[in-house]
Amino acid sequence: MKSIGKAGGGQPAGGQGWRVVGTVAAWGWIVFIAFFIIGCLSEPAIVAAFVALLAGVVALPLPIIANRWAATPLRGVPRIVPSAMLLVVAFVALAVGETPEKRAEREAAAAAQVKADAAEERQAKASAAAEEKRAQAAAAAEVQGAMKGFYDDVIAKVTPCDDASNKIAKSAQQMSAGSATLYDGYAVARDAEAACQESYMALTDVDVPDALPEAAQDKASEAVSACQSAVLGKKAMGTSAQVIFDGDARPSALSEFQDAAKMAQGGTLACLGGLFEVANAAKVDVATLGKS
Repeated sequence: MKSIGKAGGGQPAGGQGWRVVGTVAAWGWIVFIAFFIIGCLSEPAIVAAFVALLAGVVALPLPIIANRWAATPLRGVPRIVPSAMLLVVAFVALAVGETPEKRAEREAAAAAQVKADAAEERQAKASAAAEEKRAQAAAAAEVQGAMKGFYDDVIAKVTPCDDASNKIAKSAQQMSAGSATLYDGYAVARDAEAACQESYMALTDVDVPDALPEAAQDKASEAVSACQSAVLGKKAMGTSAQVIFDGDARPSALSEFQDAAKMAQGGTLACLGGLFEVANAAKVDVATLGKS
C-alpha cells in the first residue's frame, strides 16, 4: 500500500512526455513562422509579416503568454487555432499583396499601355489626316477635271467663229494685194456670219459642271454670256463686212464694221477673262487650262 501511495503521488510519465512533445511542436511552429516572416520581409510584404508575427506571438510556449491567454474569453481554445488562422491570413496577404517587383511590373505595364495608346492615337490621327488629304486631292482633281472640261467646251464652241472672223481681215489684205476679189471677201464675210451664229447657238447648250464650287458656277454663267456677246460681235463684223464687200463704201457702213470689230474685241477679252475668273473661283491654275 505504501508503494502504491508513492506511485500515485508522483507525476505521471505519460503526461510529462506529451508536454515535452507539445513544447517541441510549439517551438517548431514558431520556427516555421519565423522563417515565414523572414521571407515576407525579403519581399518585402509588411502586412503579411506583421500578421505572421501575431501568429507567432500567440503560439509562443511561454508562461506569460499562456497566462494572458487564460485571462481572455478564448481561454478554452487552444492557442494553435488562432495562430494557425492568423498564419493563413498572412499567407493570403502575401499572395495578394503588391511587392516592389509586382508594383514595378504593374507600372511598366501601365506605362507600356499608355505608350501603346499614344502610338495608336498618333496612328489614327495620321490615318485620318492621310484620308482627309486623299479626299481633298480627289475633290481637287474632280474640280480640275470639271473646270478643264468646261473651258475646253466653251473654247471648242467659239473657235469656229474666231477662225472664220479672222479670215475677214486676211481677205481684205489679200484684196488690197490683188490676190483676192470682192467676191472672195464677200464669201468669207458670209461664212463668218454663219459660223458665229452657230457658235452662239452652241454656247446656249454649254452645261455648267455641278462639280464646280457655287461661286465658280456663278462665274461660269457670266463667262458664257460674255462669250456669247463676243461671237455676236464677230457675227456683226461678218454682216457689216458683207455690206462693204457688196460695194457699199459709205462711211456709215465702214463705221458700222468698226463698231462691230470693237464689240468683238471687247467681247473676246471679256470671254477669256471670264473663263479665268471661273478658274480662280474654282482654285484651278489657269496655266493648266488648254493643255491636253
